[in-house]
Amino acid sequence: MTQEQFVGSWKNLKAPLKDKWDNLTDEDLLHIDGDMVKFNEVLDLRYAEQKGAVMTWAKRCYCHISGNYGGYDYAAKG
Repeated sequence: MTQEQFVGSWKNLKAPLKDKWDNLTDEDLLHIDGDMVKFNEVLDLRYAEQKGAVMTWAKRCYCHISGNYGGYDYAAKG
């Protein structure tokens, strides 16, 4: 997922993200505000050991929201 895709899907991604990954706070979501760099920073802080799993989940959620499955690695598990 690119920065452009991330910011474009942020409005629809943030609620399911918070529901699934409950260490994320409302303040974290306000701080991220569709910025991939900030998203990575927050994941480093809240989910250092599980960062890969959160990123994989976010990418899968983006694909579901957007219907854009191009370039998605179906073999990846997480």
